[in-house]
Amino acid sequence: MYTRPSEPRSIGGVLDDGLRLWREAFPQTWLLAMFGQIVIAVPSIFLVDTSVDASRLSLQQKFSMMVGQAPGHLWIYYLLTFVSYIFHVAVLRRVAGVAEGRETTIADTLIRSVQLIPRILLFFIIFVCGAGLVGGVLGVFMGIASAASKSVIVSGVVAALLVAAVSYLIVRLFLGYIALVVDDRTALESLGFSWTLTRGNWWRTTAIATVVFIIVIVLSAAMYLIGGLFVATWGMLSMVTIVSTQLVSVLVFTVLGSLYPAALYAVYQDLKLRREGSDLAGRVNALAPQ
Repeated sequence: MYTRPSEPRSIGGVLDDGLRLWREAFPQTWLLAMFGQIVIAVPSIFLVDTSVDASRLSLQQKFSMMVGQAPGHLWIYYLLTFVSYIFHVAVLRRVAGVAEGRETTIADTLIRSVQLIPRILLFFIIFVCGAGLVGGVLGVFMGIASAASKSVIVSGVVAALLVAAVSYLIVRLFLGYIALVVDDRTALESLGFSWTLTRGNWWRTTAIATVVFIIVIVLSAAMYLIGGLFVATWGMLSMVTIVSTQLVSVLVFTVLGSLYPAALYAVYQDLKLRREGSDLAGRVNALAPQ
């Protein structure tokens, strides 16, 4: 039985909490994660045109093939991805339900996930526009500085600073997505709450998210290697390759679909505990006699 920590944990402790929550939530989330990928995988198998000569495809057409769609049908892939995303939101809500000891049905979880979509879209619009605006303004000033210096080294430093600035902003705000889905906050409230939680915890949040990302990449790579063998043997447009690749993708998402949500939830709860501890300490100090 998973028990939420009652006090802040070390980075290793938060990672351990995330992995334990993933294991505990897996029986409750694997079906949602699987269907989230099946929504894309099954139509992809029937939409691919295996008679196409891959060597004559444009870059856009090759991209279409890479995501499993026949040239000209990429819009279908985006539509199916949107439907699939509803399942992934449901996975996060289910993970939170397991952590908080809440009993919910799959139907209720999906219905609530659909209801959250407009709010999530607004969140990402604000998120992307804000990051783009900040990145654009910084890019202009840094570009002017780079052009004025006319040095390759300075240009490299300017580019690195721009990437660092945007990365800093993303880490400060991306936990707002967890706040929106888990705590039912509005888009603006979620962004503000994420900014507050990550104040003074940027490196900590980045380290944990990076370690989990590496774990996911390593586990996924081992599975996708099988798909690569099919591509090397039968070619990219072989039906054997298409079916096997989609089956591997379904397997990957079924097993790992709740890993990142569980880890981010653990980070989110740890930062909330730290914030509550800081607020309590502040109130105690305010009441102490001067």
